[in-house]
Formats: sequence, C-alpha cells, structure tokens
Amino acid sequence: SDFISGFIGVWFYEYESYISTFGVREFEWGKGLGELLLIQAIYNVIYKGGKSISLEVRKSNFEAIKLYQKYGFRKVGMRKFYYSNNNEDAIIMTVNDIDFDDYKNKILYLINFHSQKWKLLSEIESLK
Repeated sequence: SDFISGFIGVWFYEYESYISTFGVREFEWGKGLGELLLIQAIYNVIYKGGKSISLEVRKSNFEAIKLYQKYGFRKVGMRKFYYSNNNEDAIIMTVNDIDFDDYKNKILYLINFHSQKWKLLSEIESLK
C-alpha cells in the first residue's frame, strides 16, 4: 500500500527510554497494530539493556492508557496544557525495572498472546 498504517518513535538514553511519538491510522484501530508497535518498542529497549520507558498520553485517550497499563506503565505525573492544539493535559506514564525477569516474563506472555490472537508476529521463547 502507499500509506503508513502506524509509527512509533523511541529515544534511547543510557538506561532510560522515551516513547516520543506513537500513532495508528484510525481505520487500522482494533487490529492489533498499535499493540504490535508498542511490543516492538519495549522489545528493543529490553534488547538494548534499558531499565525504564516513559511516555506522555492525552488524558482523554482511555484506550491508549489501558494498553500502556497492560504493559506495566503506571501514571507518575501530569503535564498541564501539554497539547498545543487544544491545551489538553498529558499523563506521564513510566514502566521501571524492565530488565528484571518478572517484567520480561510478563512481556513474553503478552507477546505470545498477541501472536496467537492477531497472527502479526511469531511466538518467541525468551527475551534474553
């Protein structure tokens, strides 16, 4: 096709990472693509030895917040009037300790569950 269905941008620091941009075309919603992009970002951060990932999300974006929480992100703060187009607040979300086995096992489970449901990626045995 001649268009982009979705994208995610990640900034890598030493052990911290930041999801700077993330979007999926509206007509692609509900097909597992956004979750696949998030999985790939988390996988890459783990692979590069990261220990945490942070992001901002619109306060009104309940579906995205729910997805982030599924992957261990927790609300840690708010940026008032963050989005310039409508002055909406942004919720700051972070997941720490992604290098711990408990988190890696959770992500491995979620990756394989996504794989079985959507058939967009292959199942994997390890995140090491």
